[in-house]
This record gives sequence, C-alpha cells and structure tokens, in this order.
Amino acid sequence: MQKIKKYILPTLLYGAAIIALYFVYQTQVKVINQEVSAREIDPNCDIIMFTTESCPYCKKAKTYLASKGVAWCERDIEWSDEDALLFKQLGGKGTPLTIIGNQVIGGFVEKRFDKALAQLKE
Repeated sequence: MQKIKKYILPTLLYGAAIIALYFVYQTQVKVINQEVSAREIDPNCDIIMFTTESCPYCKKAKTYLASKGVAWCERDIEWSDEDALLFKQLGGKGTPLTIIGNQVIGGFVEKRFDKALAQLKE
C-alpha cells in the first residue's frame, strides 16, 4: 500500500504540471480570430505589435522581425490608454499581440510569424 501512495502523489503532480503548461501554451500562442488589418489601425503599417517594456517574448519577436528586415509599428500598452483599449478589443491577454497584415497573433512563435509574413508578401 505504501508503494502505491509513493507513486500516486508524484504522478498527480506531474499530470497537473502538464495540464497547466498546456493551458499556458494555449493562451500564450494563438491566432486570434479577428477581422482587422494593420492598415485599418495605422495606414502606414503592415505590422503592428502591442508590447510591454518588460515582456521577454516581445523582445524576441522584435529581434526576429529585425533579423528578417521587416519594419513594424510598436504600441506599448503600458504607456497609452488608447493602445491598451485597442489591445483588449482585439482579444489581447498577453504580449506580444501582433497584427501582420490581417492576422492577429497572440504570443510569439517563429512559424506563425513566418506564415503571416509569407501571406503579407503575396
């Protein structure tokens, strides 16, 4: 009986950790279904990124876009109430929230950015 108890708690904790990581991933990285384009928000931008100063994924996303030679417009939601409101209206829950063309992408994953950039070039 003690052997069973010895394995039940670690198994339950491990399972709970996996489930928690799954939900964090699902909320952090997704394409948000919105019918909006970056040009509707700012006629001079094909890419708009909503960021915060302390966001590590924002820094990764900006570095990635810079490495691709792509220009973007940045909106810091901590400094602008207008941008913070727009961020929430777009379904933003975490940063970065990036609009590439007409795709709204929450979080940062290179493959999703590449796919949206490829569609932007078409």
